[in-house]
Amino acid sequence: MSRRLFGTNGIRGIIGQDFTPIFIAKIGQAIGTYFSGKSILIAKDARTSSDFIANIIKACLVATGCEVHDLGYAPTPVMQYLVKREKFDGGIMITASHNPPEYNGIKVIGPNGVEIPRREEEKIENVFWEEKFNLVAYDRVGKVHNVEYLIKNYIDDVISRANIDRIRESNFKIIIDCANSVASTIMPEILRRIGVKFISVNANLDGTFPGRLPEPIPETLKDTISMTIHSDVHFGVAYDGDVDRAIFITKEGEVLWGDRSGTLLTMHLAEKEKVSNIVVTPVSSSVLVEEVLSNYGLKIEWTPVGSIHVSYKILETNALTGFEENGGFLYPKHHPVRDGIMTTILMLEYLAESRKTLTEAYRELPRYYPVKTKVKLEFKDREKVSKIIEEIAKKFENYRQVRIDGVKVFLDNGWFLIRPSGTEALIRIFVEHKEKKEAENLANSLVSLVKELIKTI
Repeated sequence: MSRRLFGTNGIRGIIGQDFTPIFIAKIGQAIGTYFSGKSILIAKDARTSSDFIANIIKACLVATGCEVHDLGYAPTPVMQYLVKREKFDGGIMITASHNPPEYNGIKVIGPNGVEIPRREEEKIENVFWEEKFNLVAYDRVGKVHNVEYLIKNYIDDVISRANIDRIRESNFKIIIDCANSVASTIMPEILRRIGVKFISVNANLDGTFPGRLPEPIPETLKDTISMTIHSDVHFGVAYDGDVDRAIFITKEGEVLWGDRSGTLLTMHLAEKEKVSNIVVTPVSSSVLVEEVLSNYGLKIEWTPVGSIHVSYKILETNALTGFEENGGFLYPKHHPVRDGIMTTILMLEYLAESRKTLTEAYRELPRYYPVKTKVKLEFKDREKVSKIIEEIAKKFENYRQVRIDGVKVFLDNGWFLIRPSGTEALIRIFVEHKEKKEAENLANSLVSLVKELIKTI
């Protein structure tokens, strides 16, 4: 295994291969040593392996003298919010988010309720590899406390952030696709409290994900899209495995990527509470973000791909909002992390106050046709990635570029992004154009260009 344990979003691996009881115990001791006897909040999603991972991690934390506060089954954003609100010294979330069921993962949260930065992850990795675990004597072993009751504080705060009277007046009825995970532990209660009727789909906790895979994308949402079209509802919303992402579906079955829904919500908040003129989003988001939000006097701060980059840029700039094209939306007034629950409440408020349908709001945005593709790399070609990106940047040097994560090139009627994957041996290619055929042609030409550069460099 590589000496780097943490990826773009915590530590993830396949159960029984990467994540064995011995590995989990070792990483649990490393995390416990890092926190050094402090007060830690822990939660888990509904994966089949989450219970045994959480139990091992809790045992290791108390063995290193930490006081463990167990939230039980809960969404990641709930745990993150409560770490900061209740002044815990840190948090641990057992989840692999959108990954398939054979995966699980461990996220480490700092006292600010945001995932710890890379420099802190390296400290845990060093303890792990050097095996310098700080196990305490019998009279200093920590305890485990059940704190599920704290979830009420999160629910109260989320509800307090929106115009609930207007939402109630709108008599909404929606579909919620809970992905057989922890969205079902909290969304029904919140929707009942704010007067929104709902049809729940995949709402039983089942870590085998029998309803659909946990990543909310058009390919996995076909049944939910069909239900939204054929049911008496206003729109649908689908969550990932740990509820930090929300993907919206119009009554006509159109799936809104997160940069579209994020733009709509930012427009709404800019008119309602313009506390800042900064909006943060990764380079993988559409140029329509700039095209639309510049009309509201807002400036886009581009970041590398990864929600942690968006969170820390929000903290740095005091931004109004942040969002990702994968469905993550960050509302700093509540908490500067992705939160599919808060996102849903804000969308209900936006539609209630604007008196628009989701379809009407979506179709007012500029139309770009997206194409996402990739080029796989042989092991021997991995070291060529930076040179390939440099050659592509040089080829398009007369166009505006952003170079913080691969190369993003702004064209006359579209854009493209070429970047290395953070988790796999491949180069990712994102393309959008105002003409569908042009988007397809551009994507094909970029794939050919990357393949040619792999051969010639």
